[in-house]
Amino acid sequence: MQIYSRVYFLTVILVNTTNMCGLSSRIPAPLQFKTFCTTQFNMPSYARAVLAHNFDDLIQFLEHASNTSDPYLYAHSALRMFSNKLKECPWINPSAFSTLLMQLPNALCQLEGYSEQTEADRIQETYDLLYQTLSLRFDTFKKAPRTFLRELSSQVTRSYTLFVTKKDNQLAFKSTLVRFLELAANKLVWSPEDALSTWQNVITISDRIESLKNKLWIDEQEVNDLYHSLLARYCYFIDIWHMDLSEEFYEQLIHTAQAGNFALLTCQEDEELIQTKRDMLVQTLLRAYSRKKSIPDTESLENIIEMDQLTVVKACDEQTTITS
Repeated sequence: MQIYSRVYFLTVILVNTTNMCGLSSRIPAPLQFKTFCTTQFNMPSYARAVLAHNFDDLIQFLEHASNTSDPYLYAHSALRMFSNKLKECPWINPSAFSTLLMQLPNALCQLEGYSEQTEADRIQETYDLLYQTLSLRFDTFKKAPRTFLRELSSQVTRSYTLFVTKKDNQLAFKSTLVRFLELAANKLVWSPEDALSTWQNVITISDRIESLKNKLWIDEQEVNDLYHSLLARYCYFIDIWHMDLSEEFYEQLIHTAQAGNFALLTCQEDEELIQTKRDMLVQTLLRAYSRKKSIPDTESLENIIEMDQLTVVKACDEQTTITS
């Protein structure tokens, strides 16, 4: 299983560095949906050759949503379409995912004018409807009160139904957005050749996830869930490539993981007894480094974690000499 995983990741890295994109990564125009589907989206190579490396098509669809009669419904449908296509991607380029997260706030800000109404807004809207209708058609009310009230009730009902539909579409879009980001995060693949740059990419991604929370597109719990997905995927990367990562990588990242004040590592868990994300990363690094230096499994990780990064390297070198 370990050998298969390493071969798989190596294949992904080779593909990421090869120009496979014979397809255009831009949609001719959102209104030319049929052309886009038949010439690009439905092609077998679209998922691997385009979507895995570039989310511009999705961004263009989201930007177009504000031009439709029901922006959230349109955006939700577009996001579901790309979510299903994303399932065909065996991997996602981390730089492309980071760029997507950077572009999302601007693409979604066009939906902010179509934001969810508050209860006060609903009360005011109903009041205005009743007041204007009575003011303009008071004579009709006096002549045929039953007919008037029946028509007015229908207007109020239609207005409320529209409000509920818009709210449901907004909630559905936000839920699909989180699932899409989770799906993409679970497919990220880094190259060991990028060394510490991979960690910087992880931090950039986590910061951009945080910006979506600040814009109220996702909540605190959803941010924590996305952080877990991102960090679990990165720990898997470390586990797979532990032999190819340098001494410097382990030294610096162990120190950074122990002392770094990153939102990704400081975000509190739902329960106190749950392992923190900081501990999860540190233990992954120590296990991977132990395997790289052939430290016996009986070595106390609890003792190692108390050492600074230079002591860890020295202890590992000494243990290697003894066992050899």
